[in-house]
Amino acid sequence: MIRRALAGLVVAGAALVGSSAPATADPIPPSCPEGGLGTADCPYIDNTDSGFGSGDSDPSGMFAGFFLLALLVGGGTMLYKVSVAKDMARRAGLDEHDAAVATVFSEDGLAATYIASSLQPRHSASAAAPPAQRSVESRLAELKRLRDKGLVSAGEYDARRDAILAEL
Repeated sequence: MIRRALAGLVVAGAALVGSSAPATADPIPPSCPEGGLGTADCPYIDNTDSGFGSGDSDPSGMFAGFFLLALLVGGGTMLYKVSVAKDMARRAGLDEHDAAVATVFSEDGLAATYIASSLQPRHSASAAAPPAQRSVESRLAELKRLRDKGLVSAGEYDARRDAILAEL
């Protein structure tokens, strides 16, 4: 899609620049001898315009070229930023559309997408594994230790001990 948009801009620019007709020279009057242009015998001056440096030229062609160049650079940059933002959002599990909208309509949208994708938690295989279950003996020993320190009351100790033993 991005390649098609850029290709369309290039074709439109080529058509715009190619449509400006080159300046044509006035025909040489028959009264001028060959090679005598611009002399006292023949006051005719060659009016051929190269398009550069001449004060008589029409600047619209050059303006159109610069406008097209600015349009291509701006459009290409915007398409690049949007594609980078969508890629970052996809890899981080964020909404691609929101990332593209933030990139287009805010000055710091691409930076915001980068920060948001960096803050997303990474899902790895080791994090997905459930924690290992402790043995019944270690759980009962831990519960007894908490009761001996006075952190668990006798009623809480009895209720929790019964729950651990019920899991057997």
